[in-house]
Amino acid sequence: MREPFSPFVWLRDAMQTLLLYFYLFFFASASGGPLAQSATQNAGVQGATSGHYLIGVGIGDVTGPVVETNMMGYASLAQIDTGLHMRQRSRAFIIADPSDPTSPTSRILLISSDICMGDTGIRRSILNALSNDPVLGGLYTPSNTALVGTHSHSGVGGYLENLLPQVTSLGYINQTAQAIIDGTLSAIRKAHASLAMGSISVGNTTLLGANRNRSPSAYVANPVEETARYQFDQDKELSVLRLNDVDGIARGLISFFAVHGTSLYEDIDLVNEEQYSGQWGQQGDGRIFI
Repeated sequence: MREPFSPFVWLRDAMQTLLLYFYLFFFASASGGPLAQSATQNAGVQGATSGHYLIGVGIGDVTGPVVETNMMGYASLAQIDTGLHMRQRSRAFIIADPSDPTSPTSRILLISSDICMGDTGIRRSILNALSNDPVLGGLYTPSNTALVGTHSHSGVGGYLENLLPQVTSLGYINQTAQAIIDGTLSAIRKAHASLAMGSISVGNTTLLGANRNRSPSAYVANPVEETARYQFDQDKELSVLRLNDVDGIARGLISFFAVHGTSLYEDIDLVNEEQYSGQWGQQGDGRIFI
């Protein structure tokens, strides 16, 4: 059974704001700041720019209990996990200004985790652990750290502070939450330890046939002056941040695209990170893609 439509407008706005923040940070440095090294146009990609930064990537296992716990995504009491198909992971990306490498205001930490959404309680616990870390303390703070979920509907549940998911998971499951926290901290530490000079490219392109509006009838009810501003009834723009090493080889790719990040229904009882993120992960040479 398909999940009922729910307009997570706040999530869309948050991702758009995050992307804008990344773009302005990178573009300003690459096009005119003291760190500017180059500005290039990539064939077939609009608005691609590059600059040199300290880049770090890391990955950690966040899989919690995979049997006899409620799964997070459909808020269904009947969706109880019976085993494991694919492990869940957090991927950490750090981008820092090499001219001021010890300042928290000159770096960004993005954590993308194979969970339904980035919970405030999980983020708070991660930041608290970072603040007490002898190496990372003071570098990664609430002002420069973002935690987002890939929006898998087939992961382990019981970690959210909100009422509805706690009702269906029959309460808060600390084992699930702690697995996410510990695995994410491992990813962050690996990313920090791997910091090295590299470059970043930002590109946009139009991707058709990959998403659709879940309520076209509602969309056409918008004012004509609103719908006339857009070619489609759904955002078709794909934005990608490519994190390269000094030789221009990709260490990581971060994509932003307006699509509901799930493809498995609530009759699935094996823990998954979902197919679109499960195709990627950490390559043998340390590259990470989301």
